[in-house]
Amino acid sequence: MRNTILFLILGITFNSEAQKHDKNWVMGAVTNTYPAPLFEMIVMTHNEDMNISFDTLPRVPKYRLNSCSASFSDGEGNLKYYSNGKAVYNIHGEIMENGDSINFGYIWQASSQSYPASNSLIPIPPRNSNDSVSYLIHAKVESKDSNGVYFPHLDNILCTSINLNANGGLGSVIYKDILLAEGYFENIAMTRHANGVDWWIVTAYISKNILRSLLFSDGSIKRDYLQTIGPELFDSSENIVNTFGLLSFSHDGKYFARVNLHSGLWVYEFDRCSGLFTGVRCINFKEPLLELGEGVASDFEFSPSGQFLYFMTGGPCYQIDLWKDSLELVQMGYLGNPKYKCHTSHRHMQLAPDGKIYIAPATSSLCLHIIHFPDLPYPDCQFVLNDVELPVYNHGSLVHYPNYRLGPLEGSPCDTLGGPSVVEPSPGLEEVFRLYPNPARGHAQLELDTYLSHAEALGVRMVHSSGVEVYNGVIPPYAFLHTLPLERVGAGMYLVEIMDPTGKRLGMQKLVVE
Repeated sequence: MRNTILFLILGITFNSEAQKHDKNWVMGAVTNTYPAPLFEMIVMTHNEDMNISFDTLPRVPKYRLNSCSASFSDGEGNLKYYSNGKAVYNIHGEIMENGDSINFGYIWQASSQSYPASNSLIPIPPRNSNDSVSYLIHAKVESKDSNGVYFPHLDNILCTSINLNANGGLGSVIYKDILLAEGYFENIAMTRHANGVDWWIVTAYISKNILRSLLFSDGSIKRDYLQTIGPELFDSSENIVNTFGLLSFSHDGKYFARVNLHSGLWVYEFDRCSGLFTGVRCINFKEPLLELGEGVASDFEFSPSGQFLYFMTGGPCYQIDLWKDSLELVQMGYLGNPKYKCHTSHRHMQLAPDGKIYIAPATSSLCLHIIHFPDLPYPDCQFVLNDVELPVYNHGSLVHYPNYRLGPLEGSPCDTLGGPSVVEPSPGLEEVFRLYPNPARGHAQLELDTYLSHAEALGVRMVHSSGVEVYNGVIPPYAFLHTLPLERVGAGMYLVEIMDPTGKRLGMQKLVVE
């Protein structure tokens, strides 16, 4: 297994047309605590052998990943670097050249291991295939003393630039902690600009109904907008102490959500062209949630289509149907049973390339939870507790990605820089996806060609050579991996087809089942 993973992560081939930047998830771990802790990084890979597999990256025990985690793969899915918010590491687990001491300040010095800003560490890929520079967008954490109580907040949004090809492919940090925006913020979120090339960085001022949109292009801010929108529901008293607000974009960039446990949840419509917000809706859930003693807002994530928003607290998890006229919190229960040394708590959640939402517990654990079908209403979404067993302990960390496969906004007149959009090839029916292994037994993996950056769900069906359909499934929007279950499929020749929402066939391949 280790040799297989190292082959995957050491490959240097780069192709900007591919968008597998979220293929490898690096999470914090410890494999030994006596006589001294040995820290390793779990690499969870959506790979060719099965839905997911694991390996570890050994490293010196100077820092670890605990809450804050980011990892970046090139367009072909080869791991290039990862970070815990305090330093940038290469694929050997070593601090990259000039990569130490990002986010340096009081909290950096006070935190013995990882950085505490969970969702504010986001990698950006190179602009095109001729560029080798990746950017890490992050935010500095500082604190105030409010009647002797620790009050963390984001103080300034920063950028670190990384040359992926330097040092024989091990990388080098060009510059770090470059100021992009100054102020006290709750968190950051990102989505593609309507031209399919640049990025919107959006943040919210703490305790205020003011949003800030920054257009990031080629290492600098090109536009900077402030917008006051929605009711002033935030409690600016000491009740906001010790909690970060959370921000997130839907994967099509149409919706933007903001939540703070002590105030409420806001859902806005977002214009990827102008960077402006409209149509705000809100839930003032302050009293009900606080009465349940749920602590803090842990994380939230959109379903692939954008219909559902999943919201976690220190207590229950909730599903919110954004396509209904009024927003309502639907409390979800769990499926499955707790496993030994696993936990039922939850801290971070992230949509994966297979269209499922993975959830990391808040404390050290050997498991991850999964929402298997996030575009279905509860309970059909199948929220399964402790569904993934990890090889070593994860210390409450999980990656946080924007949608790298979101392309230009079709029909939009917006093209800020006049730059070219991604050119989509016109492959034949056998070239739009791959099947492996082939012949197969037990399961087969379907991997879409990256030109199929689909904003709507695709259908997939499997038909025996006799004409009998043996499988009919759905590939969620923006997912590029799908597992075909073959345990109950007899040996023989089959046709596997991909269809668009109208039923039009996009691709077809033969699959031999042994």
